[in-house]
Amino acid sequence: LFCSGKISMFRSDGKNKILDLYEFQRALAKIEDSAIISAPCGRGKTEGALLGALNIIKLKNKNKIIFALPTQITSNAMYKRLKNIFGSNNVGIYHGMSRYLHYDANDVGEEDIKSLIFDEKVFDKPVTITTIDHLIYSLAHGYKQADFALGNILNSVIIFDEIHYYENHTLRYILDSLRILRELKIPYIAMSGTLPSFIVGELNKIQSHTLIEDIEGLSLKPFIIEKRPKSIFEGMDEIEKIYKKETNQIIIVNTIRRAKDLYYLLKDAIPKDNLFLLHSQFTFKDRSKKEKEINGLRGKRPWILVSTQAIEISVDISCDIMHTELAPVDAIGQRGGRLNRGGKNHNNEHFMYIYQPKDHLPYSTDSDKIDIVEKSNQVIEDSPITYAIIKEWCDMVYSDIKLRPQNLVNVFMKCILFGYSPKEIRYSEDEGNLVEVRTKRNITIDVIPEIYWLCVKDNPKELDKYKVKIPKWWYAHYGRDYFYLSELIYNRKYIITTLPYSPEIGFEIEDLNGRSDSCIMT
Repeated sequence: LFCSGKISMFRSDGKNKILDLYEFQRALAKIEDSAIISAPCGRGKTEGALLGALNIIKLKNKNKIIFALPTQITSNAMYKRLKNIFGSNNVGIYHGMSRYLHYDANDVGEEDIKSLIFDEKVFDKPVTITTIDHLIYSLAHGYKQADFALGNILNSVIIFDEIHYYENHTLRYILDSLRILRELKIPYIAMSGTLPSFIVGELNKIQSHTLIEDIEGLSLKPFIIEKRPKSIFEGMDEIEKIYKKETNQIIIVNTIRRAKDLYYLLKDAIPKDNLFLLHSQFTFKDRSKKEKEINGLRGKRPWILVSTQAIEISVDISCDIMHTELAPVDAIGQRGGRLNRGGKNHNNEHFMYIYQPKDHLPYSTDSDKIDIVEKSNQVIEDSPITYAIIKEWCDMVYSDIKLRPQNLVNVFMKCILFGYSPKEIRYSEDEGNLVEVRTKRNITIDVIPEIYWLCVKDNPKELDKYKVKIPKWWYAHYGRDYFYLSELIYNRKYIITTLPYSPEIGFEIEDLNGRSDSCIMT
């Protein structure tokens, strides 16, 4: 309920709150059509977008909200958040692993879950959280029930969260989807914490948008950047000294291999209960447990979290000091959202130390014409930071980026009546065919560590919880020595690996024949 510059948050746990609104949130509550939001992390973009969506619903006679996010992990976090606002019965979630969120509910039977998953897959709930992949495949007839989903999309307001986050290949598909939404008169809200001007320009080529900026938030100075001309591994002594001052730290590196190496180095100096490792190469079950532990750190000190860029938008946590490898400037801004989160001033206490990485993977390779990491290195300066400064740096780095359309509009037109089958559009839940939302540059496969397989192989509905995505070349390199196929289970075979794995570290592999095991995944 919005009234007189305040918002009443009706929570399912009964702990309702009356919150004062920022100026940009009050402006959002009055938007009447498609809009763009630019506001730093921790300033309430989500609540503002919801206010805007509810006003559009009232004015445009819509009845649903679809919240599209970059990853399954971010979708899970948003699902919990929006259930507290709208109530559990009004909020759904759909992605490849979302059914396991329902299996955890003891009072829901198998048939109820099947019905619930169908409703969520086609956006039948008043509010549905999903991944950008599923939304795009809903437009392109990428699965059997896509026609039902499109019918519900027609009655929705769609919120695109962290639209800056995607690589250019996927961003081009998102822009194509916005062209389709424009023609179908479906309103949407695109929002970002670090929004380069070139994205605003691309959006305005599609149609005119209301641009809402959090001017106050963009002017805050929550931390100070200091660049270091050395490797992060040369800063270990300083990290340990800072820890002894009861200070919370996050360390972010660009590859899984380096994250594990750093974690190993810190294990001897930091108590196990105060040291955490996060990256994408854990099973769904292990990663969910880790994220619950990390989210439970509020109020505790000191602790150290070592992570890859997986933390940039998936975990709602804040530290006092951040150590990060150099990365694209928008990623640096996103990482800063986990440093003095919600703080208005650095008070000469909150620092981001930026170190030189061994290479620029996974962001830039030797074959890339433009090295975004090096361009970022040239513009980033030692300074107290505002998000307005980060936005200026983003504009400098991405000034030459041009995004040509993908094929989504043509596929959509073809699929309106008959046209392509779902199998022609898409090989599987994760991999495209005619429509490839994600690039195939970093090809992965799903495997199950043998230590889990022996325990869960007789419980098929639990199997997907124990899958891990690994680089496909591991399978080619190690072959039969470390991989084998399971027996048929419901007409499916699973790839089982005997590579050493633990829920603490992930895959514990010391030597991968000179190749980085983490340049492919985060």
